Amino acid sequence: MGRRLVIPAAASVLALVLLLISGIREGIALAYFSTAVFVFVTISWNIGGVFFARLKEDGAGILKSGFRFASTSARLIAGGLVHAGLVLVLIGIISSSFYSREETFVVKEGGVFQMEDYTLTLKRVREERDQVKDMVITEVEVIRNGKITGILSPQKHFHRNHEQPMTEIALDQSLSRDLYLILYGWDGDGNFSFRVIINPLIGLIWWGVVLMCLAGAWRMTSVLLERDRGRFSMQAGPFGRS
Repeated sequence: MGRRLVIPAAASVLALVLLLISGIREGIALAYFSTAVFVFVTISWNIGGVFFARLKEDGAGILKSGFRFASTSARLIAGGLVHAGLVLVLIGIISSSFYSREETFVVKEGGVFQMEDYTLTLKRVREERDQVKDMVITEVEVIRNGKITGILSPQKHFHRNHEQPMTEIALDQSLSRDLYLILYGWDGDGNFSFRVIINPLIGLIWWGVVLMCLAGAWRMTSVLLERDRGRFSMQAGPFGRS
């Protein structure tokens, strides 16, 4: 058992060193991120060890052995995926809790404002109305690292049967972070106030939940298939009939 933990422990220490070099100093974040690496490597090491042992025993090709491994080791794989999904969820929570950034900007139409590696330009402001509400719609061009990622449209809706306006938040998503853009308000001089929120790795929360759901569905399906196979064997009897 001790030997199996050497590689995960080394990976965890390496991750801790890299995190310190990158400037992360919060104790909880350091502890959790390094533990997450330990868990991921342990899961991969255990599942990989079983798979390669099966591959050696079967003597078949990697695809054939992989199919057999997936069909006969559903509990091991599903359990590993559940733990991996939980780790992803917690990484997303820790990252967004410790490293979320917010800032407010006031610009006129055509104005540019910048936060970290995002450059945002208020391209246009327009008003629309339908049967139930009046709308103020802004169009903000988003550039990240010199590349246009899209146009966001944060809005304010004024429903005629409600006193308080409703805010429509615009979202620019990527694998590493999410950018939220909120239209706070404006004044008579044409100044528009925006709130920019950057949440790193928050998308991992949804990926983790999806991974856990898939693992649960896989495990449940394998249990039902095993039950059906056992029931068929009992009904068939030794001579193919009950």
